[in-house]
Amino acid sequence: MGIFHFKKKKNKEDIQYENLYEKVKLSEEQQEELELDVDLIEQTYKEEYAQNSNKTPESFIESYCNELYTASQRVEDAKKEYGIVGNYINDILSIEQAPEPFKSDINYYAKRIVLLREDKKSLKQYSGKMPEAKYNYIGQHEEEMPSILKEMYDNEQYCQSLKTDIHHIQGEIVALKYEQKQAIRRLGSIRKYLVMAGVLFAVSIVLFFILQSAFLLDMLIPSLCLMVLGVSMAAATLVYYQKQQNNLKMAELKLNKAITLMNKHKLLYANTKSILDYSYMKNDVKSSYALNDLWRMYINIKKEREAIKAASDELYKAMENLTIVLDKLQLYDCAIWTGQVEALIDAREMTEVRHTLNVRRQKLRESIDYNTKIMEKNQEKIKACVKENPAVAKEVLSIMEKYD
Repeated sequence: MGIFHFKKKKNKEDIQYENLYEKVKLSEEQQEELELDVDLIEQTYKEEYAQNSNKTPESFIESYCNELYTASQRVEDAKKEYGIVGNYINDILSIEQAPEPFKSDINYYAKRIVLLREDKKSLKQYSGKMPEAKYNYIGQHEEEMPSILKEMYDNEQYCQSLKTDIHHIQGEIVALKYEQKQAIRRLGSIRKYLVMAGVLFAVSIVLFFILQSAFLLDMLIPSLCLMVLGVSMAAATLVYYQKQQNNLKMAELKLNKAITLMNKHKLLYANTKSILDYSYMKNDVKSSYALNDLWRMYINIKKEREAIKAASDELYKAMENLTIVLDKLQLYDCAIWTGQVEALIDAREMTEVRHTLNVRRQKLRESIDYNTKIMEKNQEKIKACVKENPAVAKEVLSIMEKYD
């Protein structure tokens, strides 16, 4: 085993990119970190030497070996990534130089993927407007939802009708109570009138008797007239009194019926309102109008999801067909192009992808050169250290075995 030859402890798997184009674009932000500066490297080594001048030769050698091993790992990783980037560039050339009918098929499926993705975006109009829990609830009661809506609407209309009837009955009760009060007042007035008329009639009879006895006047005709007038007024008053009594009885009868009817309506309203409130609570709404809005939204979302599913199925088939066509070109990575189909139909996008890959490959070359220089510097330092201290040669071999 050579003293300056190393093996890595583990072989890393090839770096896989989910979308190389995006990864490369992110890497461009760190381009300045890969710039080489040989003078800076020399200065760094001098500073490290000054700081570590009190260390033993074995410590120096172990430090150099560690740096050498790290640099060699970076070189190996960069070379692998360099090869992968080269494979992607070769894929671009294969796609651009693809013969017919492959080229037409690639263009067709790429355009279809773009259109289907745009269609999926345009379909998502209602999905965010209804909570998933409510959507699932309505879905569970989809079959009976029309009957639930009808029952809720009918109960609302019935409640409103009962409220209107109760309001009218209350107005009628007020009117009947007023009519009852008026009839009672009239009957009281008639009684007072009869008492006054009776007193007046008695006084008139006494007066006529005195006139006839004291002054010997003939009071027969006035007495007869007074009696006829009294009987007529008494008869009329009796008829009016009887009418008011009938009015009072009728008002009381109507009032009792109105009160009974109102109590019946109130009971019906309370029962219907209780059923309606339970339905509101069960469906988490405040009216049949709100539930109807949710129902219509559910139907729209269901249709939208079905359309999205159909579009997703078509999109999956288009992506699968594109991968099959690309696979026939024996590309390094076919699946990656389904994520950047714009480059397959737009030459400018493809040029941008190629440019970023070339830039990335250039940076990898610089990284390889940079770490190779580090390896060479450390090899020279180890040689110099062994040359100055031959006694540590065995120690060097022992240290090197740690990195095999």
